[in-house]
Amino acid sequence: MKRKLAWAVAIVIPGFVGLYWLIGILLDPSIDFYGKIVDERGMPVEDARVDWYMMKTVTYLGFPPGRGVTTSAPDGTFHLSGRGHTFSIEQYFKEGYEMPKLVSLHLGRDAGGDRKANPATFLLIRLGTPRGKTIEAPLNFPWDGTPVNIAVSGSEEEGALIWTATRDMAPEQVRDFTWSVELRVKGGTIQAAASRAPSLAPMDGYGESCGYGYDANSLKWQSGLGARVFFKTAKGHYGHATFYLKANSDEDRRAGKVTITVNTRGGRLVE
Repeated sequence: MKRKLAWAVAIVIPGFVGLYWLIGILLDPSIDFYGKIVDERGMPVEDARVDWYMMKTVTYLGFPPGRGVTTSAPDGTFHLSGRGHTFSIEQYFKEGYEMPKLVSLHLGRDAGGDRKANPATFLLIRLGTPRGKTIEAPLNFPWDGTPVNIAVSGSEEEGALIWTATRDMAPEQVRDFTWSVELRVKGGTIQAAASRAPSLAPMDGYGESCGYGYDANSLKWQSGLGARVFFKTAKGHYGHATFYLKANSDEDRRAGKVTITVNTRGGRLVE
């Protein structure tokens, strides 16, 4: 009896292993992900630990995901490679640093780090680093092209986000109308931020305005959107804003809200 059980185990376990391997080869694409860990000054962080796991086809059949650990190189870069659908980073850390609040850790094939020359950036903040000043404000637009100013730091001395909103919407209409919002910075400059961008303002790439909206005939028309921007204030300080708005709001219902952070100490960390 014991001999039969031993033979059964010897056959079944390799069989499961072989099935696991075969499913991965046939159904899981090969993924290479390149990342780079930097500090709040944009300098590379060496020897940061990165704990990750990978979702595979067999994961959805009840098998555990693949897991691993890697560390960042002297230039802050790290490389994840394997066969599966998505990488997810559980945590990345180094003694004397902390992770930021605004970070996306689920890394699909569209995460921006699929090329070695263009690694996705991850931020670690040195303990004791001065933070920015954050405010929240509602978005209420007349939708007639009248500019609406929202001070970026409690008063317009530092500067203000200037919102110019228009829409061509008939009474009782709730969709398929043309609307637009232009966003500028009083005395400063601005640029759009990617949804997965870390809270570290870039040094260049700023312009006069950012535009959002939809034409009535757009195939993927939406009544609202959420977005992020980086900006420089009139005093040369770096800032960041995250906002959500809906274009079918009326005078009695706010269009959305915005969260604004400005680092008045001169650094590029804006969280």
